[in-house]
Amino acid sequence: MINFTRQVELDIGTNVDSLVKAQDARVASVAKSFIGYDPWERRKQYTNSAGKKSIYLDFVDDDDAIRYFKYCQWLKADYVPINFQFLLSFGSADGVFGFDKILQLANALNSTYVDSQKLPALGGSYLIPPESGKLSHPRNIFWMEYYKGAMEKTPKMCFVITKAWTKSKNCWQGMC
Repeated sequence: MINFTRQVELDIGTNVDSLVKAQDARVASVAKSFIGYDPWERRKQYTNSAGKKSIYLDFVDDDDAIRYFKYCQWLKADYVPINFQFLLSFGSADGVFGFDKILQLANALNSTYVDSQKLPALGGSYLIPPESGKLSHPRNIFWMEYYKGAMEKTPKMCFVITKAWTKSKNCWQGMC
């Protein structure tokens, strides 16, 4: 993932770049005027399924994250995922065909774009408080733009239609 970010994504930067910018007093001041708080003070540690720990800015909701990254850090979506052969559309909250199976499928297909594996390392990634009883996973304010870019550039797309997929608003948005 680090090589992916360093080689392909130079304009938007990394999550680490966003964390460094967040510590700037001027950015914090603008954040407080735009969203009413400083997300650096709310930062949280996240541990992914492989046990890797990362720090993310924490926001009250998606709208605050969008306003912050676009107007306090001035990030733009100028990345298109390239050099992938497959794109997966899946609902990750499925108990029968869960995320571990998605990763197995992605590895078996090779050269597969799985946004939840690529996006957390990029600038514009964040956490919000999870719904009751659920885990919080990193999000990225540009996920839709990147996903549509992957749809345009990737020759094959695989839909893993499960009960979780049919209930996911993000899966349905990806179809538009």
